[in-house]
Amino acid sequence: MIINRRNAIKIFSSSSLMCVVPKLIADDNISNSDMFRLLSLVQEDLFPYIKELNIDSAAYLKLILAHSKVSQKTKNAIINGAKNLDKESLDMYNKHYIDLDFSNRDRLLKHISKISWGEDWIYDMLVFIMESILGDPIYGINTNENGWKWLNHHTGLPQPNKPFL
Repeated sequence: MIINRRNAIKIFSSSSLMCVVPKLIADDNISNSDMFRLLSLVQEDLFPYIKELNIDSAAYLKLILAHSKVSQKTKNAIINGAKNLDKESLDMYNKHYIDLDFSNRDRLLKHISKISWGEDWIYDMLVFIMESILGDPIYGINTNENGWKWLNHHTGLPQPNKPFL
């Protein structure tokens, strides 16, 4: 299916992101739900405190992947990095990333951080984590301003009335 404006509007207006992402991950050995479990787990592994802050950074990535103003290049980088990570996991441990214990996931992240694509992807994941922590609660991610409170940040005014993304 060619994604033109009309098809994109149909996809975004009639379905959730779960219907969009298969287009990005089609023909791979990782399911849609496992892709989001992997992304969520990576974010928790990179920044464990995110759970204590009660910030769903993976939901922020879903927002990024679904938004029309985010470039396809950015979306592909997120998905392809996750696919590459899972392939490295299969090569090193003969298991998917989501099936590894914490110490093996940590070793794997350290391993890919020494590879050009891995270093870039980890950097991007950390940027998305920070954006979710610092983002306005209007996006439904930094609810109760937990990220701001943790950093003792006082936002500027006025705050947005509606989400940009």
